[in-house]
Amino acid sequence: MKKLKELFWKFYINTDKSRYDDKHIGTFSFWRLFILNLLKPGRLIKRFQYNQVFKNKNKILEKYKNKKKNNFSDEKNKKILKGLSDLFENGVAVIPEYFSSKQIDNFLNQNKQTIENLKNYKPDIPSYNSNNLSLSDELNSLWLDDGALTLLTSYIGNSVYARNYPEISYTYVPNTEFNKNSNFKRASDTWHVDHAVLFVIHILLDDVNENDTCMEVVPGTQRIFNLGVNWSKNAIKDLNKKNIKCIGKKGTIHIHSGNVIHRLNPIKGSQRLALHLEFSPGPNILLDSAKISKSLNGGYNLNNLTEEKREILKGIFPKKLFKGYDIKGDSIQPNKFKGI
Repeated sequence: MKKLKELFWKFYINTDKSRYDDKHIGTFSFWRLFILNLLKPGRLIKRFQYNQVFKNKNKILEKYKNKKKNNFSDEKNKKILKGLSDLFENGVAVIPEYFSSKQIDNFLNQNKQTIENLKNYKPDIPSYNSNNLSLSDELNSLWLDDGALTLLTSYIGNSVYARNYPEISYTYVPNTEFNKNSNFKRASDTWHVDHAVLFVIHILLDDVNENDTCMEVVPGTQRIFNLGVNWSKNAIKDLNKKNIKCIGKKGTIHIHSGNVIHRLNPIKGSQRLALHLEFSPGPNILLDSAKISKSLNGGYNLNNLTEEKREILKGIFPKKLFKGYDIKGDSIQPNKFKGI
C-alpha cells in the first residue's frame, strides 16, 4: 500500500511539475479533485454534514432579516448585509471600521502589557505569535458582538459556537532579507485552507494599508471541493483571479470561510496586530484546560453572560450538568441516565 501511494503521488506531480511538487499538491483540475476527494472524502463529508456546500444567497439574506436585532443601526445593518453578500460571493468579507476607534483603544489599553510582550519577540524570519486573553467586558464586546454573530449564524445556517479561545495575534516581518527555506516556525505564507467548516474573524487593532503585511484571499475558492493541502504560486496564478487583500483601518473586521484559499503576504518591515477569533457550527472544538485557566484568571464570571452567548461558549467552557459527564474512551459525554 505504501508503495502504491508513493507511485500515485509521483505520477500526480510528474504530470505537471509547473504546478505541483511534494509540498504543493492543491489543484483546480476537475479530475484531480474528483480522484483526491474519493481517496480522502472526510473534508467534503464534513462540509455536506454541516450544510456548507451549494449555499443559497437569498436564503442566507432572508435568515439574516429574521435573526437581526432591532437595535442595529441602519449603518450597521448595511455593513452586515454587504458583508454577508461578500462572504457568499468571495469566501471573505472585509467590513471597514466595524468597531469604533474608542472600542479598540479601550481594548488595547486593557491588554497593553500582553501586546508589548508579543512585540518584543523579533526573530530574523517572518513569524506569527499569539497569546490567549483573560475574559473581560471589553474583550467580550468584540468577541461576542451581536452583529458579527448574527452574520455568522445567518451564513452557516446552524447554531454557531466558539471553536477556540480569543487571542491577540502579532505578525512580524523583519526589515532584512530572510531565508525562505528556514526550518524555524514561520507565518502561513503558503496558499492553504483551514479546517473544513471553520470560520475566522480578524479584528484589526492597527491600520493595515495596501503595502503592508496582510492576508490575501483567492475569491470564490470556498465553493471548490478543496482538500487540506497547499497550492503552488503557479497554480494560483493560472487561476487568473484578482486576490482580495484584507486591509483597513483599526476596527475593520475580516471574516473568512475555512474552505477559501488564502495566505499571509509578508511585506518586509511591516507588522500586523489583530484579535483572532474562531467559530464553528459544531466540529473541531479546541477544548483546552490550560487556556480555560488563563481565560478566567481575572475572575470573570461566565454566568454574567446572556443565555444565548453562554450557549455559544459551551464547547470551550463546558457547563456543569446535574448528573455530570461520562468518560468513554477519549471522549467526555453528558450522562444520559437521570435515575442513577
